[in-house]
Amino acid sequence: MKSNVEFEAVIAIGLVSSVAVLSLTETVATDCHVNAGQEVDCVKNDIIDCGSEGWLDYLPNYPKKIGLYKVTGKAYFTEDEGQYDEAEFKPLERVTN
Repeated sequence: MKSNVEFEAVIAIGLVSSVAVLSLTETVATDCHVNAGQEVDCVKNDIIDCGSEGWLDYLPNYPKKIGLYKVTGKAYFTEDEGQYDEAEFKPLERVTN
């Protein structure tokens, strides 16, 4: 299976390398087995496998400053691995419902 996935997450970066993923949405951009726009769990499963701190290390140019961030990005997944090609971090002043 090959999937191009677009994702959006809200993360908190804390003291001593702690990272919390507060929300996550991901959809398939293209896939040979799934309809475009369908929700998937590729990024979620990647976070479960390597932990939130390990996952953050895969994202290009992640901030080192403590705070809340909205992350939007794109990733490519095969059955064996995921590659994060794009990730944009925008600081959040506050999170609202």
